[in-house]
Amino acid sequence: MKVLAAADDTGSLKEITFPKGTDTSSQKAPQPEKIETYNNEGLKNRVQRFLITSANENEVIATARANGNIVFYNSENYELINTILNPFDSSIKDQFVSLINASGYLYAVSEQGRVTIIDPDTIFEDKINYKNLTIKAPISTFVSHPTQEGLFAFGGKENDVKLIKFFKDGETPFDKKELKVETVFQGKNVKNDKLDLRVPIWITNISFIKLEEHTESSWKFITTTGHGQVRKYDTSHGRKPVLDKKISDKPLVRVVTTSKEDEIICADTHVTTALFNVEKGNLIAKFKGNVGAVEALSSHITEDSELLVTGALDRYIRIFDIRSREQVAKIYIGSKISAVWLLSDEETEGEIKIRTDAEKTKKKSRKQIEQEDEGNEDEVWDELDKIEKKSTKKRRV
Repeated sequence: MKVLAAADDTGSLKEITFPKGTDTSSQKAPQPEKIETYNNEGLKNRVQRFLITSANENEVIATARANGNIVFYNSENYELINTILNPFDSSIKDQFVSLINASGYLYAVSEQGRVTIIDPDTIFEDKINYKNLTIKAPISTFVSHPTQEGLFAFGGKENDVKLIKFFKDGETPFDKKELKVETVFQGKNVKNDKLDLRVPIWITNISFIKLEEHTESSWKFITTTGHGQVRKYDTSHGRKPVLDKKISDKPLVRVVTTSKEDEIICADTHVTTALFNVEKGNLIAKFKGNVGAVEALSSHITEDSELLVTGALDRYIRIFDIRSREQVAKIYIGSKISAVWLLSDEETEGEIKIRTDAEKTKKKSRKQIEQEDEGNEDEVWDELDKIEKKSTKKRRV
């Protein structure tokens, strides 16, 4: 297996290669085969978000760093390809909250509402083609619709969920010099609490669900909040959520989806990482082991496996099997972790060698047993021959 992590303390990327069952907290367990560090730029320039994407048929790593710059690296050797020098305004505190690929373009979004749209096909050119625009802040999350081009959702603290369009289907973000932001849906707060007090707004994550039921004017999605709620929206039923369930006393800061549309995995700022059913509104199970808040969360879904990767404040990367919830690996990297990505769930070279050697040993053992059996058979026949000869001599006498 192979995982990539953004290490805050050194501002670097760490690539770790390890076999299943790795546990660096136990001397008896398998250990990582390789831990390599790349692009160390220090805490002030740490990687806040990264993703692996394609550019001109090449795989690249796009990183959004704390100084506001967006930096691109070769995914094979981690060498620098290009940089967008786009520093944040020093007069206000800002940070990246999202870096996504939508319909072939990259979107880097900051807490203060700055959206940088990048044409990845120009990453290898002298000048990268990109543009900046601003949307309502503060922002805690920004996502794209998986199938409808130009449609995005965002929200934040006292900034209720909104669905917006930058451009229409068939257009690109670079067709026009200036993009006009069109709001197509705006959420409405839930009713007051039992004490008739207004419920605070704090959208932390958004995920579209039931895509086959979406139209050009109605959508279904879920949100999590900084007050521990999971909410489900169906825009054809109004602006308020159709489901509002509190599952934690702490802010829900990270969310990923699974292979099932009615499930999400949430992580709060304490120790809870849990599997939640959004249709029934109930908690299914918890993933145990993390100590402190989970700062990084990603899921790796294939036909053969469903894996969850976490990076917690205790500086451990943990990998879980989503269905069994068993821990597959646990690796200490010695740094705070802001982002994680499972590069491969395949066997390492070391695992392949161990398995091959074991198979050879089994084959040898089988041959030895067969040879021993053949030898034993010969001995039996020899003994029978001796007995027969003795009995023949006695009859002659």
